[in-house]
Amino acid sequence: MMSVRQIARWIATLSCALLIPLAAQAQEDDGEEGPRVVSEIHSALPLYTFDWEKFWPRSFHEQNRFGCRSRVNFGDWQFTPTNKNMAQPSWLRFRNYGVFHCAGIISYAGERGELDDPQNDFEYGFFAVIDTITIDDADWELWVIQEGTRTGSDYTLMTRKASEERIDSFQILQQICPQDKILEAKNMDVWRTAYCAINSQEDLVSLAREMALLPHAGILTRIPEPEQSNPG
Repeated sequence: MMSVRQIARWIATLSCALLIPLAAQAQEDDGEEGPRVVSEIHSALPLYTFDWEKFWPRSFHEQNRFGCRSRVNFGDWQFTPTNKNMAQPSWLRFRNYGVFHCAGIISYAGERGELDDPQNDFEYGFFAVIDTITIDDADWELWVIQEGTRTGSDYTLMTRKASEERIDSFQILQQICPQDKILEAKNMDVWRTAYCAINSQEDLVSLAREMALLPHAGILTRIPEPEQSNPG
């Protein structure tokens, strides 16, 4: 069984590998001063709600129709790391919660077939466009997966070229936290407690914009359901 934070931990591992030339500027979660690679970006309360226009899934009402819709396609998504020597591909399933109360049901697994395991962990979550950025004369959208509601939310930073199409892929960004945003308990022996405490939209956007300029950690792509063969 895979926890909902597994991809974030792999991103942290990949960030360390990608940042070998920048080791003096960014350290893994090891107590060093300066920016650090973290496995979790967390806010005390969700930073984005249905007041945010570009927040999905969200409700719609059209004449005699109503329900929940999303710019991000539901289904099974595969995370492919940039450095396959540092992490293995993994899977995410994004399902619709319902028609009256909108949310995504997000679960993770190492193999696609494990997503069907009823014992698999899941979390309620949402996708949001939080900003845009221009890189090499191209416009990119900055996205997050926001997971969790009570006790706050965890964030995965992502980007994609700006368009109005339904979405089937993202680039997953690295997670390098400024020193002044790191929370960590001391004297915990080998047990790691550090995470990146981001408690405003402005701080999350600032971090995402910085990460968008670095090599990405991997690709998240929706994989269609396998075609069912007809019995002979």
